[in-house]
Amino acid sequence: MSGEDYKRSREGMRYYDVAAAFVLELGPVRSILEVGPYTTPFLSRFAETPVRMALDMHWLAQFPGVIGLQGDFMSLRITQFEVVCCLQVLEHVEDPARFAVRLLSAASRRLVVSVPFHWPAVAGIGHKHDCIDDQQMATWFGRGPDKRDVVGDAGCDRLVLVYDKPPVRSDR
Repeated sequence: MSGEDYKRSREGMRYYDVAAAFVLELGPVRSILEVGPYTTPFLSRFAETPVRMALDMHWLAQFPGVIGLQGDFMSLRITQFEVVCCLQVLEHVEDPARFAVRLLSAASRRLVVSVPFHWPAVAGIGHKHDCIDDQQMATWFGRGPDKRDVVGDAGCDRLVLVYDKPPVRSDR
């Protein structure tokens, strides 16, 4: 599927709205990193955020106000971002537990993740992991999420999870 076709296939999907709401409920944020956006303009929703970066292995993001970076998230040196989003990516990576640790370390305040929820194995869509559920995610992330939602889109459910970082205490 071409990048434009992929982008069109994602228009109007509700899981983007839920993920955006989880970001927006924090109030103003200084920086957002999206890992694996391909051609979707998710970060365009956050025009008031000063630093927005989209990092993808296969595509260089080209959206107004978004810094595009093409490369491997696992091998690049990435500074912390206040918010990190990774939507519909974990099912495609070889070692999702290692990837999850890296995602958590890149977020200083909140990580928002979505995955296909209970999808059976389907040939040709590039998933390395199928039938993902809450227990699998807890195994990969080493804990349960702080918030969760299940969103139905086009007859398929997606699990949207939030992992918050505890605030740094100022009395230390």
